[in-house]
Amino acid sequence: MASAVQAMVSSTAAWPSPVVLDVHAADDMFKHSMDMTSTPELGVMAYFRAGMQIQDAVRQIATWHSGSLRAVERVCDFASGYGRSTRFLAAEVLPDRVWAAEILPEAVEFQGSVLGVHAVLSETDPADLEIDQRFDLIYVSSLFSHLPDRTWAEWLDRLWGLLADDGLLIMSVHDESTMRPEHGVMGDSGLVFLPITEVAALDTEDYGATFVAEHYVAKAIVEVTGSSRYRRLPRSLCFHQDLYLVPGTAGFSDRELNFVKGPNGAVDESAFMDDGTVSLVGWSCSVDDPSGPVEVEVLLDGVTLSVTYLERGIARPDVATHLGDERAANCGWRISVPMRRSHRVAESVLMVRAVASDRRFVLHCAPAMSFFDVPPPPARRAELFAAERFEHLAHLLRHEGLAGVGRKAAGVPKRIASKVKR
Repeated sequence: MASAVQAMVSSTAAWPSPVVLDVHAADDMFKHSMDMTSTPELGVMAYFRAGMQIQDAVRQIATWHSGSLRAVERVCDFASGYGRSTRFLAAEVLPDRVWAAEILPEAVEFQGSVLGVHAVLSETDPADLEIDQRFDLIYVSSLFSHLPDRTWAEWLDRLWGLLADDGLLIMSVHDESTMRPEHGVMGDSGLVFLPITEVAALDTEDYGATFVAEHYVAKAIVEVTGSSRYRRLPRSLCFHQDLYLVPGTAGFSDRELNFVKGPNGAVDESAFMDDGTVSLVGWSCSVDDPSGPVEVEVLLDGVTLSVTYLERGIARPDVATHLGDERAANCGWRISVPMRRSHRVAESVLMVRAVASDRRFVLHCAPAMSFFDVPPPPARRAELFAAERFEHLAHLLRHEGLAGVGRKAAGVPKRIASKVKR
């Protein structure tokens, strides 16, 4: 699996310095990726892919505001966890220009010692936060999407106060449009807070699940900054969370912001056919224009294979519901790829990507053998299987690194079942 992760990372961007791929065994986001996917291969890929998606969003916004991300002198990744995206930031702008703030002590130690960035221990109360820097760029992914009303504006005030005059704050939120019936109803206040979290070490009174209306965010920005200047980018963080951009006292750049979300998709099924081809079934569409053209690329060890479309425009109402856009209702496909079973294939990496307007999104990247159609493991309770799988993979990560996870994944090839969550 290590070779698959490296292939995906190296194909996504030209990193000025090597990307550290070590994962801490207690990484909650890694566990979340494993729990939300059906195989170890998908879980590992999804974790690193999300980190690169966050980095791509930061890169696009920093390029608009500052000319380029690499021109930014001091960057703070606030509420950075165990470095899912910080590792990519450090590889792009160099570790000595990156500050990572996190409330979990183990995560702070890991980021400082392994990723080599300036690691800062955060606090529950924003007034207790001790940072003696001012930053050109602060990005906060998945903090304001978890805060209660009593600390929401206080954290905005504390972080905005750490900006240089010409700096920029990027923060992500769950918009009210992402609420499901079980989340309740958005009231006049514009904020719904649910005391639930996937991070066992945090108090659900301080860190839960938060949904906001734009008028709530706008009011908080005015109260904190004295200005109504902000920009909202709907569903621009990993196709789910909204991004809000808040400038320092100097205001926004005069450049035009052309933020591109790019294509999205998934490989849902795969099978090795008798004629020596691999059949893949899935979906893909451009999030910027779901009715626009999207192609599927398949690469074996970096070499592009020929793709034959057996079906296009397959009805996928589940995807339209998932994306909240009816234009994506017919984005399914079934393709055939020539690839004979051999010893070489058993050791190779197969990558499937969606391509739209020169933007590429990795749908799946794993040892080629994991794409072959084999019987699934015996049925087990999903929560028990997920817990045992994570514990075992965490053990491998702790003692053998990604290579150990790769051996485990390669030894248990499975049918891909990355269905869109309904």
